Amino acid sequence: MASQFVAAYDPQLITVTWAGRIFTGFADSIVSIAAAADSMTPYVGVTGETLFVWNANKGATVTLTLHQSSPDNAFMAAQDVARTIAPIQVQDNNTGRFIVRGASAAIQTRPTFARAAENSANEWVLYVANGQSQG
Repeated sequence: MASQFVAAYDPQLITVTWAGRIFTGFADSIVSIAAAADSMTPYVGVTGETLFVWNANKGATVTLTLHQSSPDNAFMAAQDVARTIAPIQVQDNNTGRFIVRGASAAIQTRPTFARAAENSANEWVLYVANGQSQG
């Protein structure tokens, strides 16, 4: 009989730290991380020769999803006004590994302000210069 794969995941074991603050008050999603650019761009000539151009942009975007009453919204708004550039780390303590970290991260996009009959989520996007990822 083949063994079955069984695993456990606790979202409370994901920690996000930026500018010396550990974030709380996440909405349904905690964090989303994406490369800022493609790793490589292929160029194909008319006769089929291909040139691979490796992208030097090793940045990433980190999107934090906070519920509307999270105290971290006010913190983020203040950091945006101050134009803060600070270290960031997203850690998955389920595995003991960091997901992404970098010495320089800043707010790239403020959330759209919305209020509704139920909780509204605020998505803050940070840009991480030369981020390191294990994810």
